[in-house]
Amino acid sequence: MKILHVIPNLLKGGAQRLVIDICNELSKKESLECKILVLSKSNNEFQYCSSKLDITFYEVKFQLSMLKKNQIEISSYENFIDEFKPDIIHSHLYFSELVCHENPKKDIKYISHLHSNNPVFERLTINSFFNFKSFYKTYEKQRLVKRYLKTDKKFISISNDTFSFFNKNMQKFSKDLVSLSNSIDLSRFKQLSKKSPSDIIKLISVGNLLVKKNQIFLLDIVKYIKSKSYSVHLNIVGDGVEKKTIANKINNLNIKDNVILSGQKDIVEEELIKADFYVHSATYEPFGLVILEAMASRLPIVALNGSGNKDLLKNGTNGFIIDNQDPKFFGDIIIDLFCNKEKYQKISEQGFQTSLKYDLPNYSNNLLKIYNS
Repeated sequence: MKILHVIPNLLKGGAQRLVIDICNELSKKESLECKILVLSKSNNEFQYCSSKLDITFYEVKFQLSMLKKNQIEISSYENFIDEFKPDIIHSHLYFSELVCHENPKKDIKYISHLHSNNPVFERLTINSFFNFKSFYKTYEKQRLVKRYLKTDKKFISISNDTFSFFNKNMQKFSKDLVSLSNSIDLSRFKQLSKKSPSDIIKLISVGNLLVKKNQIFLLDIVKYIKSKSYSVHLNIVGDGVEKKTIANKINNLNIKDNVILSGQKDIVEEELIKADFYVHSATYEPFGLVILEAMASRLPIVALNGSGNKDLLKNGTNGFIIDNQDPKFFGDIIIDLFCNKEKYQKISEQGFQTSLKYDLPNYSNNLLKIYNS
């Protein structure tokens, strides 16, 4: 079986990491030929773990317009398809959806990976009917749906929240929708030995520095814990457009000695193992791969409710999930766990046991069942 994974870029991100992990695992099977096609000439920020993979980069153009002529130049993609002749085209993220389905072929099965609740799929309502952006999204959706109907099609949702969203807004394809929660390579964490918490509350958060990731909220938590006379340190791993805003607030709150912006890291598990708590502040989280990674590192999780991460966290059992952005409430949970070592160990162990359910070999076997269905 020939399998092609198509993605817009290989910059740091959960979808990109999943594609790399999937292809590393599938490439172990002799009966499969697995390739990755990247629809841009962007850097491969996963070179440290993708050296054995067959990856091709092509620059394509795909811009739709209701008022002007569409700008579509995907000949390099189509030439690649004609040459490779895949049995499966597995697309990730919306730009890949557009490119892969522009000229679908009848002898190929198409898999669309729903990594989030894409607003393009939302139904047009009376209130939004006269909003141009909403109308344009509906135009894109209808155009894409016509092409979906020409294909042998499956959609993979990564969480219950994503499943419900797609099922509600794309009922025509409900029969083609399957659930497959994301996965991590647990072998990355087996060599790590977790130490007991120190006399400092060491927090870590991992993710691109974006508004929706909301790392700026974590600074209020650090300020609160510090005000309760506890030694506290937060390591924010990642980079992005919000870096300056976050840095300014660190200065304004006078917590420069308590917070470090450590930038992007390739081997994130080496950073996780240095911490005592994983804190997750995203206001919307389709699933939460890094939450799984933190669980595998035996870190207790304290997170805001981002909808998709509800699949992973059972409040007070294997972590904590909070509905309101209240620094005091969030901080008091951390302080309570820090002071109660028995409770800390229990939550950590339950989180670790949860992570074992999401190992990559099981995931790849379930994915192959979808390919063969």
